[in-house]
Amino acid sequence: MGRDRDRLWHRRTRAAVLLAVHGGKRVLVLERHYEAGGFTHTFHRPGYEWDVGLHYIGQVQDEGSRERRAFDHLTAGRVLWQAMPEVYDRIIIAGQTFDLVAGVDRFREGLKQWFPREARAIDRYIAAVQACNRASGLYYAEKAIPAPLAALVGGLMRLPYMRWARRTTREVLESLTSNRDLLGVLTAQWGDYGLPPAKSSFAVHATIAEHYFAGGSYPVGGASTIAAAMVPQIEHNGGKVVTSAEVAGILLAGTKATGVRIAMDANFAHRLCSAMRVRPTPLIGFCPRICPRWTRCADNCGGSHLHPPTSAFMSDCRRALPRWG
Repeated sequence: MGRDRDRLWHRRTRAAVLLAVHGGKRVLVLERHYEAGGFTHTFHRPGYEWDVGLHYIGQVQDEGSRERRAFDHLTAGRVLWQAMPEVYDRIIIAGQTFDLVAGVDRFREGLKQWFPREARAIDRYIAAVQACNRASGLYYAEKAIPAPLAALVGGLMRLPYMRWARRTTREVLESLTSNRDLLGVLTAQWGDYGLPPAKSSFAVHATIAEHYFAGGSYPVGGASTIAAAMVPQIEHNGGKVVTSAEVAGILLAGTKATGVRIAMDANFAHRLCSAMRVRPTPLIGFCPRICPRWTRCADNCGGSHLHPPTSAFMSDCRRALPRWG
């Protein structure tokens, strides 16, 4: 649950920043941990500092990229990025070392030097990764169009991407080559997305692989600078990020969620956003009454994209902010 919770902090806090900056809302973010930041936590021992898990990040070294612009927008440009060396990953298989070098052309040529007989398979692999990611555009766009239009053309918009997504990474790669060492190099980053090639969707693999084609970067000052830069965005409009605040329950007025209970106290808000997995939680009894559309969505996706109720945030708080201020 820890890694899910870390990812959750950033999704929740991104929403909180956008509500504060663009919606003019006073947002209260409640963090159960004693330190805000989730995946960007750091901890110290005498003379040492550790980041708990933030990996190097691709595509932010280019100031014009969508990823960099998104980070700059959420952090008001306060986070600086240091590009990693040209060799951003080193893979060792049976005592042989393979260096992954930044730049897709250099990546391609490096692979061909190691595996000269697999030149065609390498070209086809890179083409497959890029084709899969191009197809993802329509897949995600379908989620943003009006429901009647999605019902009409959604299946066609999802189809190109789903042709890749329904196949495992191993299945796709073994259709390109039978060279076990090449397969090992191409799938060595599977730890970045958590499932081995035989179980992971090729679409997820392609997302990670192309993300790092241009190399990686790390935030100057460590991962904690990301959270530290986002919190002022929330507080600028009168909001607050409170740590060691455990959400004990959701308050209801009939079938409407009106706030959350923090330990023995209650805090009310005009709008409540809780990041939770619908199906496995005790909240299932009233979730269909509060958010039937959300519950139908959970039925369709198996709840796999909705995470545990480890935290919440409230927008336009009525009682909470004075208490926590």
